[in-house]
Amino acid sequence: MKYLLVFSFLLTLICNSGEHNHDHGHEHSHDHNHKKENSNKKSIKAHQHGVGILNIVKEDNILFFEFELPGYDVVGFEYKAKKKDDIKKVKQALNLLSDYKNMIEIDNSAECKKESSSSDLLSEGNHTEFRSSYKIFCTSIKKIDKIKIKYFENFRNSKKLNVKVISEKKAKSFELNSKNTFFSSRDYF
Repeated sequence: MKYLLVFSFLLTLICNSGEHNHDHGHEHSHDHNHKKENSNKKSIKAHQHGVGILNIVKEDNILFFEFELPGYDVVGFEYKAKKKDDIKKVKQALNLLSDYKNMIEIDNSAECKKESSSSDLLSEGNHTEFRSSYKIFCTSIKKIDKIKIKYFENFRNSKKLNVKVISEKKAKSFELNSKNTFFSSRDYF
């Protein structure tokens, strides 16, 4: 349960350190005062198309991953899906995001197994955001040298991924892109 406290601390740092960026690479109206469609979910933060967020928290033998991805990066649009093809794209994306093995790859020698996972679509005004989270227990977590992030393989509109990692040993932020998809975990685990 300690990892939840660490994760909450990470989210507080992220929320307080980010700039409110409205540069989405194309024009559309911004009204962030709309009620969100799913009222039991967090509000959508400002985001930039092509830029996703990955938060990683490690405590003991548990890894927690949370992706926050602009709708445009995942399905190619941000409006609420109404057309049959758009609805199909959203369902496929949520299905893909629900399995952590589609998003991250961990060495089998670490003997990891999923404890829980979720994927959601949040909508506010003209914006959508996909979120997925995974709680993974690894029997031999110290055997993990690196983790492959498969985000760019699945979502071609993505340009970079801002990663924040917190463990008992270290906290750090860095950026991944389609040419650099590995996170070296040696100093963290």
